[in-house]
Amino acid sequence: MVTKKVTNFISGSIFLPSVRHLVGGLIRPIVKWYPTDILKCLLSQTCESIKQILDKTDISQINNPNGDLELNWYLILFAELVQARGDTLLIYQENIKSVFHRCIRILHKDSYQAIALAIKSLLLSLLNIYSISRSLTRENEDDSFVNFLPIRAWGQNVDFDRIQVQYHIPNDEEIDFACDFVNTFMYPELTLLKENFQKISKDERRRSLAIVYSIAVGCLRIVPRMESKEIQDIALTLVPCKLESHSLYPTYYKQSSSKFRENIRMRLLLDIGQLLDMLIENQSDDVVSIKNALSIYVLPTRYYGTSSYNVSQMRRNVQSTRKLFRNEIIGERDNPVCLVMNQIELQIEEFELYSYRILTEIDKQVELKLFDLSINRYSEVRRYAQLELFFFLVRHYNSWEVIVDRVADLLNSSKDTDDNEIKGCLHILNGDSSFFLLTKNSWTMMKKLWPAIVRRSPMKKLSVQRLIQEIKKKIETQFFTIALVDEINQVAVQAASTLWRPLESNEIQIGIEIREKRHRINIQSYNHLIDDLCLLLNDQTLQALFHWILFMFIIFLEHFSDHGDRKRSHAVKAIAAFCRLQKLPLTYVEKSLDEIFPGIDRSTTTGIQNRSQPGNRDDNLWLTYNDYKAPETQTEWEQICFLDKIFHGYYQWPKTIKYALNKRERYTGGEIPTHVSIILDRFLDKDFVTKLINHSGSSVELDIEARQALNLIETVIEFHLNLFDRCNEPIKEIIVQLFPYLCEIESIVTNDDTFRKRLTIARTRIGMAYLHVHLLETLIQQLEYVCTTRKWHARRSAIEFVQNLVFCNLFNVRCYAKRLHQLVYKCLCDEQLEVRLIASKTLSGFYQCGYLTVTEDDLKHFLEMSNTNYFTESDGKKVISTKDTVRRHSGMYFVMEQIIVYFMFSIPSL
Repeated sequence: MVTKKVTNFISGSIFLPSVRHLVGGLIRPIVKWYPTDILKCLLSQTCESIKQILDKTDISQINNPNGDLELNWYLILFAELVQARGDTLLIYQENIKSVFHRCIRILHKDSYQAIALAIKSLLLSLLNIYSISRSLTRENEDDSFVNFLPIRAWGQNVDFDRIQVQYHIPNDEEIDFACDFVNTFMYPELTLLKENFQKISKDERRRSLAIVYSIAVGCLRIVPRMESKEIQDIALTLVPCKLESHSLYPTYYKQSSSKFRENIRMRLLLDIGQLLDMLIENQSDDVVSIKNALSIYVLPTRYYGTSSYNVSQMRRNVQSTRKLFRNEIIGERDNPVCLVMNQIELQIEEFELYSYRILTEIDKQVELKLFDLSINRYSEVRRYAQLELFFFLVRHYNSWEVIVDRVADLLNSSKDTDDNEIKGCLHILNGDSSFFLLTKNSWTMMKKLWPAIVRRSPMKKLSVQRLIQEIKKKIETQFFTIALVDEINQVAVQAASTLWRPLESNEIQIGIEIREKRHRINIQSYNHLIDDLCLLLNDQTLQALFHWILFMFIIFLEHFSDHGDRKRSHAVKAIAAFCRLQKLPLTYVEKSLDEIFPGIDRSTTTGIQNRSQPGNRDDNLWLTYNDYKAPETQTEWEQICFLDKIFHGYYQWPKTIKYALNKRERYTGGEIPTHVSIILDRFLDKDFVTKLINHSGSSVELDIEARQALNLIETVIEFHLNLFDRCNEPIKEIIVQLFPYLCEIESIVTNDDTFRKRLTIARTRIGMAYLHVHLLETLIQQLEYVCTTRKWHARRSAIEFVQNLVFCNLFNVRCYAKRLHQLVYKCLCDEQLEVRLIASKTLSGFYQCGYLTVTEDDLKHFLEMSNTNYFTESDGKKVISTKDTVRRHSGMYFVMEQIIVYFMFSIPSL
């Protein structure tokens, strides 16, 4: 009944673009579970409607920017219908092909995107393996809803032995239909792109690329991997990795590969690669076509039926389904059938997507092509190519070794190298969330790239400097210890023999030789890296940023043997302190206005005003961005006057200006001051550094009784919070009596932020709870008691709670205004500053909400307090009185902040 109503609703309507996705979501589940019925009702009718529109409408009208809304809707409906199960589409082959023959050359964007979506959906329906039924048992499917309700089976717990999932497996007819479709429509598009490159328009090229991409995504699952020679010695491994040991994709590609004219992967790789070269050379402004061609170019080497986008979508669906079975009382349900099946499908797709591949010669050519595009002169081309390159590097194990030498050569090249190439290399080094090259487990890579980054100084472009700073931050956060010599213990060897098989003697010998060779390479690379970095320390042309990066690299390498982060963090802080201590005190000089504006008659203000405009005088060239020239010599740099007072010359100039000289002087061995040498000598002592690290990493342990007492307090607080969360009854008197303890505990947990927040919430819940009138009197008595205790943490907590109590019980506490007023006044003169600050804010809140009103007596009282003289004479000397200081501070703070906040727009005259 529902299917019939939906079908009637769709067949007689034309929907606007704003609601088409909603209607598509309505059609999709019906097409999936009742394909035969929905195709019988709608597919032939939709195909006929498309043909009628094309017969009566001129092609120029269809291709204009507005397009044909009716045609676009039927094409979208057609794309939804061909998502039906593959075997149900076979009887409609002729209708489906006729629609594609008529519509595939339409240039309107919405139309050809709908056609591309239909192609992709059709091929995936014909060739993919997907579930078509997930019932646990099928003996009751034909019963009434009373005996068999499908939703019950959908959400009930599953026994894995009873799962009976039916899958769609492509048969010979479906494979023949798909292969014939690909041969019919793909090759003409490739020929058009290759042979008519100069003749076709941008719209025609984009349409053709969209069609080719959809066909490739739909059919590459059944196209075998391109045969190519493996790249040898990409990484030395103890266990050989061969293609035969990797996961095999669907086996039915063997019977379908011969039905294509050639290996489609190789044809796409060659044709689209040539197209990319022509686009970059002749149509570099067509970024959309370059992006689409790049998306097709990477498919032959990495796509085997699933994509990262599809896997991410499946993961989001699983997470949303899991939330449906979440219950706050009993938690998550155990193994609901719908969730289990979705998770199984997700794991299969992730395995196919992230199955790491060994690099071949063809893969290497693709990687180098992506690298060349990643350093292209056009930023958009670089950005898209870098995204594809990062995914390629993640998928192919150790494939980054192919481009390391290219990156190092560009960074080490002369200063005349194109800045775009340098920026492209730095973006590659910066990576993304899934890939970061500079912390890979390779000493050889670090030897080549780390010194190359430092050598690129000085860099003129701020964007390049920001990139280097981002790389520096990533290295700081992601660098981990890399072993020079990795040993395998006998326990691991025995476990491998038990789980797999014992190794032959020759295999063991080969593994030993590989490991020893790797150790030698690591040690040589490490020594070479240290030598290069130390030599760069003497380079006086390095900027301060690169000096800091250089120091950071040396610190990481010096402490590589430490497997924790504490030693490195202390070393970083120490070297930063040493760098700061090396700076000599600034040398200030004074320059008169005549020296700043030489040759100007000071009697005429016009001349001075013309020369003193910001950015227009010789001494202030650093403010002009267009014609600024950096100093080339040390003498020129020292002569530049950098003012640290930005207000100079805004209204008038002072007679003399004081500024610091730009000297690059540092302490030498014999000129280090005593206070610097003491610290330096201590940190040069390794025993001292070791003791410092041990002491800084130690913690004070509580005795057993104190720990038990603290555990009891935490338990009471948690019980207190849960009591308020789950019980909506009025608060009991015993809870009110606990309030003083909740305030006094504050002094115990000052160093535990989490516990302190929980304690604050526990006190707040008392003020928010349903309080009987007689309990308010008890609670206020407790507040008055806490404010007289000796613990200032308790007094601060109590006076902070007063504001919460009043705001949550504003109408019931009116009669206690006088007592609370006196209580806040008392805390406002407390000896502890923290208590006074909270008390002043509480009193200001009372004034602002109208609970209390500011009277003339209040103003006079606080004015007298603010005028208190805190100097007293003792033995003929002036001594500051602590009591009078507190009184003066209380009055000043109240008058200057709280009264002004209360009287925001009408401050009374005091």
